[in-house]
Amino acid sequence: MYARGVETAARTNSPVFGAARRRKRSSLLLAGASIVVAALVPALVADAGPPALAAVLALEQVLLGWAWVRVLAASSVTFVIVLVAALAADATALITDSDEIGGSAGVVGIAVVAVILGQLWRRRAGAGVATRDRPSTPGGAVVGSEYEASHGASSGQQTRITVDMAAGLSGVVVVTLLTSYLDVVGMRTPTGRAVGATVVAAGLLGAGAAVLFARLCAAARARPVVARLAGFVVGAATGSVFGGLAGGIDAADGTVIAAVAAAAAVVTDLAVARGAAEFRGGDRPSTLPLVSILPLATAAAFVYAIGHLLVG
Repeated sequence: MYARGVETAARTNSPVFGAARRRKRSSLLLAGASIVVAALVPALVADAGPPALAAVLALEQVLLGWAWVRVLAASSVTFVIVLVAALAADATALITDSDEIGGSAGVVGIAVVAVILGQLWRRRAGAGVATRDRPSTPGGAVVGSEYEASHGASSGQQTRITVDMAAGLSGVVVVTLLTSYLDVVGMRTPTGRAVGATVVAAGLLGAGAAVLFARLCAAARARPVVARLAGFVVGAATGSVFGGLAGGIDAADGTVIAAVAAAAAVVTDLAVARGAAEFRGGDRPSTLPLVSILPLATAAAFVYAIGHLLVG
């Protein structure tokens, strides 16, 4: 026992252990700050009107799309498609100036077709290059089986194309989910009272508080499920307080909106935490948008649905 205690103390006081602990603390502070900024800034800007909110959301969409494509090791062309889809969805929401999500759905559909056509073109181009570069016999016959000649691309290229397509399809959906907040901000009650900005703020604050507290609990070595459950409770409580203080909705509505957003956010955060080891870049800053913005994007669709159900 004494020897084990001495070994533990030596390891704790070692420079290597101290450096690792400082890196972990720095990573936690950076993640916490990014969560606060990602949730608080659009919540504060929502009351300034759709154009201001769209500008903030566009920046978050760029960061989220970049991180999503990077960790999945997709191509720059895929990132461009994801980015264009996000900005087009935002522009559609601003132009239509309604609280309906139909315009964004149309943009997603077009972007999905673009991703598929782009990858099919890459596959055909790769097959053409592979067939053209294949050595031939003196009689002119291409060396290799007829199957290989007709399919052309190597297995490695096929894998890259498949991964790229998956990253593009999922990335388009993920980044355009944030546009749902633009649809919510124009929401009004049946009597015509504008409450959209308050609903957006309640959802963002509930989701952000839930993820932040869950991360703090996880850093304190709480079990992952327990940490997320605690985050959910804090997120719902944040919505209750906000709803009681803000105009437009009451404490009950604020609690429900924030609770739904918090539930979606902590589930997403749990998935991000468990998959962090597989992410390209590990705990580097390139994954911060997945920690801070991705849960907000997932929560956006639920905020839209529950907002329409309660007050829209």
